[in-house]
Amino acid sequence: MSVIKTEYIRVNPYSRPGIRLTNTNKIIMHYTANPGATAENHHNYFNNLRDRYASAHIFVDDKEAICIVPTNEVAYQANDVQKRVGGKPYRGVPALLNNANFKAIGVEMCIDKKGNITMATFNRAVDVVAELCKAHHLKATDIVRHYDVTSKNCPAPWVKSPSEFTRFKNAVAAKLSVKTKKGKQWLYAKQNLGIRKEAGKWDSGVAFVLPQHAAIQVDYDNLKNDWFEINYQGKKGYFSASVATYFDEKNPNVPYVCQSDLLFRADPKWGGAPSFRRKKGETINAVEKLSNGWLKCTLGMQYGYLPDSATYLKKK
Repeated sequence: MSVIKTEYIRVNPYSRPGIRLTNTNKIIMHYTANPGATAENHHNYFNNLRDRYASAHIFVDDKEAICIVPTNEVAYQANDVQKRVGGKPYRGVPALLNNANFKAIGVEMCIDKKGNITMATFNRAVDVVAELCKAHHLKATDIVRHYDVTSKNCPAPWVKSPSEFTRFKNAVAAKLSVKTKKGKQWLYAKQNLGIRKEAGKWDSGVAFVLPQHAAIQVDYDNLKNDWFEINYQGKKGYFSASVATYFDEKNPNVPYVCQSDLLFRADPKWGGAPSFRRKKGETINAVEKLSNGWLKCTLGMQYGYLPDSATYLKKK
């Protein structure tokens, strides 16, 4: 099932010329620079555009993804002139010469009222671009920013923080690699994850929260819409199988046994606020040894710290 809804705008000179793409060599990522406006808002805007040439193929917000121009047609997205080199317009992606509008699909990410690309929009954009890559036989390395093509500050959050763009491409690559894996595997949550009620739907509501570092067993042979079924402590839900983005494949948990009744601190220092207690003989997982010699331990969604000393904790 596609994650992309189709609502084509009318054929018109300004935003949908009705011209066929010559090739599909790349996917170009944009942001709307229009705080708070939804994918549907942008559909309506471009459907009535009459004073300039602009558009993109797909608009993504934190609730849906709408394709407003068929992906085999030209959208006016990335042939602008931002600077010149040797008297000619700058064009930074050779595969998109001489006009990127004829050789790429454009994906616009909507931003919230504070100007941010939300996690939900980021995640949905990963699903959208992975779907496009599969359909057009592209790889994660074929994803570029508008900035890479013409030097426009777009998507501005990813120009400011290129690591976010790298994270996005890695997430797409991980999603594209899912089909090559088989069987069951243990995975460990990189962060607290809102496990969803329905497979493939980021907006289906949170069934439960999987704590950071929690261990789950997943089955690559029984994916639903490229999502895992997650079973944890009697609770059931679904989450994206983009492993590199959300899960560790190597167990970060090292079990220790408490040598006495212990009070774990909220900060790695004596005198810090209390976090949680564990009794003598109980097990606790350490996930990191800090440079000051303290252990970072986890209990559900709580962290606690104690010195790495056999007086307090011994490896199980």
